Amino acid sequence: MKIIKLTFALILISLFVSCSIFKSKSKKNAEEKMNFSFSKLDKKGLIKNRGNSLAYEFCIPNNKANLNEIKAIDETIAIYKSSKGIIGCGKDEILCIGETGNKDYKKILIEISKKPYVKSINESFFE
Repeated sequence: MKIIKLTFALILISLFVSCSIFKSKSKKNAEEKMNFSFSKLDKKGLIKNRGNSLAYEFCIPNNKANLNEIKAIDETIAIYKSSKGIIGCGKDEILCIGETGNKDYKKILIEISKKPYVKSINESFFE
């Protein structure tokens, strides 16, 4: 009976460790495309010491399939077909702007960063 309990405990520990490693790796991969880091934000997606959400922008190719994929990740992402943004979208690209506040911002940014057509995700500053 002790061997079964010990084996079960070891399996649980292994699963926990592998999940933690997986999450940190996906966060690291996402940050490679971002010009900011998750450490800048608190658990609610607000900028530490400022209390407001972070706006971010990225470009996607101008086609329905990519637009649908991005909207499926986060339907609140704003789409600007006629603006290049600070990031400088090309003539065949669409500017997308999202915000980190009050949602599962880490999951959203990780999923966006996994898209091969998203080359970078930059903090957006409005003036």
